[in-house]
Amino acid sequence: MLLIIIASPFGLKAAITSGNQTFGTVNPNATSLTITTHNQDVGSNGYLLVSISFSSLGTWGGTVTGITWNGVSMTQVLQGLININSGKVAVFELEDPGTGTNDLVFSFGSTFQGSVSYSIFSFTGAQSGGNSGINQSDPTPIEPSFTISDQSIVLGISASNYGTT
Repeated sequence: MLLIIIASPFGLKAAITSGNQTFGTVNPNATSLTITTHNQDVGSNGYLLVSISFSSLGTWGGTVTGITWNGVSMTQVLQGLININSGKVAVFELEDPGTGTNDLVFSFGSTFQGSVSYSIFSFTGAQSGGNSGINQSDPTPIEPSFTISDQSIVLGISASNYGTT
């Protein structure tokens, strides 16, 4: 199991508002995956955070080469192994994303063969620029340490070879 902690120093006087969330598990069998069901909330200082977990076993090798929202490239926060056996996770963010329901497109290094689990989180009253790290369980735990700025949030993402929460 992997735990990712993301702390974003929002530094704004307005409250951070957690908005829409979209989750799923699919078998794309393609070089990309398009999600058309997530709706980014309307409000100032929008922020979109996306995680995806997948297996890197077999001939596929497993990499996410990019994610776009409404055609705009998202910034990779991290991509790493969940455990030494096969699982990987990637996290991407976008500040001030277009509002409404838009296409979220995952691009893979080659044809993806297996299942992927994704989580999409929307916020308003937020900005990027926080810390992130991996607490990896195999073979030796990694224990990241963070200084969390005032008016920040901490988002933990738990992932295994079989999904993301």
